[in-house]
Amino acid sequence: PAGASSLVTILSRRVPGAEVLLFRPDASARGSDRHPLRAVRIENATEVDLVGGPVSLFARGAFVGEGLLEPLAAGRIAFVPFAVDGATEVEVEAEVEETPARILALSRGRLQVERTRTRTTRYRVRAGEHAPPRLFVQHARAAGYTPVDLPPETEDAGAALLVPLPLTPGRASELAVAERTAVTGSVALLAQREVDLRPYLEGSALEEGDRQRLDRVLGLRDRLVELAASEGSLQTRLADVAQRR
Repeated sequence: PAGASSLVTILSRRVPGAEVLLFRPDASARGSDRHPLRAVRIENATEVDLVGGPVSLFARGAFVGEGLLEPLAAGRIAFVPFAVDGATEVEVEAEVEETPARILALSRGRLQVERTRTRTTRYRVRAGEHAPPRLFVQHARAAGYTPVDLPPETEDAGAALLVPLPLTPGRASELAVAERTAVTGSVALLAQREVDLRPYLEGSALEEGDRQRLDRVLGLRDRLVELAASEGSLQTRLADVAQRR
């Protein structure tokens, strides 16, 4: 204020940084739902915290834009977006798949089982002719899921992951982010004979005696399925013969 004074910290030091693309859909950034943002990825390699505020960005000897830097603690990494890269396009597709995992218990003709539910989000990128060599996808974590097989240098931002993807200008690339969770359920041995239970048995860590007994139960169940199929075939043939007469 007028008539007052203030102490301003000035830091003049080189810090690690690079121009990247950041796919982070934002309602306030028009087109960011299908185009990534051009951004600077900066690491505060100093011993002091940097105060947040506006940042002017220069590259290749020219002014390229302005961004906003959030308060950045020492040793932390931040992204400073400054423009939308309309030449690069991103398509997002998600799918969910369940696979048998293991057997939990058997009681009164019902088998308690566990399945692995995998949620895979695919990011298909068509890089522009002047795209930087890396794109970071800000992937929102799915509640209750655990990410698996993440690429090196993935950054954990709490509620989201920052997942890197190498780019080649003018070429297409794809990134798949997989997250898994366990779901439980039950299968009636006789009423739900169409469900294949062998994969559950193969994934179970059972004592040998329990495994053998359960294997015999499933063998009898398989035999019932075969007999039911034979019965259906015979009934169809009998109906055909009756119609011909």
